[in-house]
Amino acid sequence: MLLQYECSDFKGMYMAAPAWTPDTDGMAGQVLRVTFRTDTGVSSVTSLLNGVEYNKETGAGAQLNSGFFFLLFAGDRVETYVYSGATAELFFTQMRSGNALLPNSIKGYRGSCVGNAPAQ
Repeated sequence: MLLQYECSDFKGMYMAAPAWTPDTDGMAGQVLRVTFRTDTGVSSVTSLLNGVEYNKETGAGAQLNSGFFFLLFAGDRVETYVYSGATAELFFTQMRSGNALLPNSIKGYRGSCVGNAPAQ
């Protein structure tokens, strides 16, 4: 079975080198479409801004008692996503190993979800 949710209204924080002080990072107005296949654990997250898809990543996950989780390994970053069916919330974190263009960073957010959005 394919589960799909659209999550928005994110609240959280972002910290990056060298200051490591909490800040916001542009999650305003963004929607994350998360999908999870209960039979295989294959998962994805699609990022949308103003209804336009601008990024899609695939990972692996597993079912939880009330929801699911998955991990993404994307180039210079690792992301974790946890969907709680009990509260219709998505929790996610990202840790990035910096490079010449972008600094080391950590972010953590919580958003509200509407599901089971039609699979696309």
